[in-house]
Amino acid sequence: MSRMKQSLAPLGLIGAVLGGSLLLLEATLRVLAVRRPRNDAHWTWGYPVSLNNLGFREREQIVPKPAGGFRIMVRGDSLTWDVGLPVD
Repeated sequence: MSRMKQSLAPLGLIGAVLGGSLLLLEATLRVLAVRRPRNDAHWTWGYPVSLNNLGFREREQIVPKPAGGFRIMVRGDSLTWDVGLPVD
């Protein structure tokens, strides 16, 4: 039995070190999350966001489209929506 205990001791030590490291990482990330800029429905990484009557991050649009004009709609992720950029 002592030989088995000797072979399991390093595994226990490795598990304890990994568990402690994960707890330290979790605590660090929670502290850093408090310092992040606001990111909710009205703010995007510290910049205010306003939506038009159609729900887009753009100036108000006239419906229907004026004659001679054109519109382009882009579908995408948060980079398309300009996360973290000011309106201008």
